[in-house]
Amino acid sequence: MFWYLFLAASPIVMAPIVSVGYKCSIDDNRRAKRTYLVLCGIILFLMIALRHYSLGSVDSSNYYNNWIKLSNMSYSSLQEFMDISDMESGYLFTVWCLSRVFPSAQYLFVLTGLLFSFAICRTVYLNSENVMVSMIMCICLGLYTFMIQGLRQAIAMSICMLAIEACKKRKLFKFLLLILLAFVFHRTCLVFLPVYFLYGLKFDFKVKFGMVATAGVLLALSPVIVTYGNAFLDRDYGTAVESGAVVAMLIHIIVLATAFIFLNEKNTDKNNTLFISIAVLGLAFYAMRYLGAQSLERISFYFLIGQAIVLPAVIGKFEPRSRKIINMAVCILSIALFVYRLNATYGIEYMFFWEG
Repeated sequence: MFWYLFLAASPIVMAPIVSVGYKCSIDDNRRAKRTYLVLCGIILFLMIALRHYSLGSVDSSNYYNNWIKLSNMSYSSLQEFMDISDMESGYLFTVWCLSRVFPSAQYLFVLTGLLFSFAICRTVYLNSENVMVSMIMCICLGLYTFMIQGLRQAIAMSICMLAIEACKKRKLFKFLLLILLAFVFHRTCLVFLPVYFLYGLKFDFKVKFGMVATAGVLLALSPVIVTYGNAFLDRDYGTAVESGAVVAMLIHIIVLATAFIFLNEKNTDKNNTLFISIAVLGLAFYAMRYLGAQSLERISFYFLIGQAIVLPAVIGKFEPRSRKIINMAVCILSIALFVYRLNATYGIEYMFFWEG
């Protein structure tokens, strides 16, 4: 339990240390913010890079063993394996190439850990008004736990996060190039394409209504989305559930409800509006798990970064005293949920790769 608690609490512990060092709040000074996120990123990276392959779901073990298998393959054998494998050929070819340089399968977690931590910390650095709360949310509310199991999709998710800045700068070619790169690792990344058209909106009544209407249309069309998605991706995303994951759904709803109540076109900018739009898409895809496609819950993780940017923007609209109380409440509840989920799903003990 210690190492998981260390990871979850590290954003809280690092904040006063960096603030004292720079004699200012980490959100008021770019150098302080950068230093803080570098430290948090190093901790996040080490927790991913040094973990034992048995942690997380069975997918971690499969990816680990797949690296070993590919490292012993000839190119001709690789081509044959691509024909029968359900993994993207781009991912298999990338792993095959990297395994020539890094034979140890532990490098799978080292390299992906670098990508994951960089993508999260860079997105938070460039967009969050409260980096401590954002990091707590990224670690504790699903992003970290998904990244240690859904590895191929997590690679694609990280690349999509990096594409957000291209979206904001209206660099369509760069944005499409990054989505294409993500597509090499997981074809589901195409759901991120509409994000490019969501930048530049004013968060007024019309846009709020449009967001709600869009979410409703997506839910209404979920059977069609599943049908065409299955055909294109050659997967079965059609298992429905009627219960489960209520807390995650409530988090989606609460974050967006507070944004709709406390934010408007006068007190928020087009940057935050973009992340609100991203969070709305996340809620819509997550809700589809109840309407015909449980696996679309995984698709919603592409948009989970929206929550980590939107909630800090909402908290920033409160008075300083209330802000401190809300910050502490969010941190405590997030860490408690993180520990509960780990205990209920994966087991509470962290294991380093040399301990197995």
